[in-house]
Amino acid sequence: SGDDRLSELAGSRWLKVNSITEAPVTPVYDISVDEVHNFVAEVAERIEMPVENLLTPDHLRRVAWHPPTEPTADAIATALSELGARPWQVEATAQIIADAFVEASQSVEDAASGAS
Repeated sequence: SGDDRLSELAGSRWLKVNSITEAPVTPVYDISVDEVHNFVAEVAERIEMPVENLLTPDHLRRVAWHPPTEPTADAIATALSELGARPWQVEATAQIIADAFVEASQSVEDAASGAS
């Protein structure tokens, strides 16, 4: 019968779960990464410096993927310094990165309110 065939198929396609192991957390690409990069790139262009010299791409990525709880210019400056950014790089970029987080946050909020 159809029920027997369904039982047979179900038995061969389903596995018993014996345990669940938590997977490690991995960064997820976020709109803020683009926003932050664009803000920093604009400054680099304005001062005629390659963006990778203004701020190491790895530092920018790390701050964008794992921003401080409160992404203020001071908190971002501290995070950049801890990552090894030079004082002049921190001074040139911390406020811009903070502004980018505000802009990205507003973009997400605007998109969410438009979808509802």
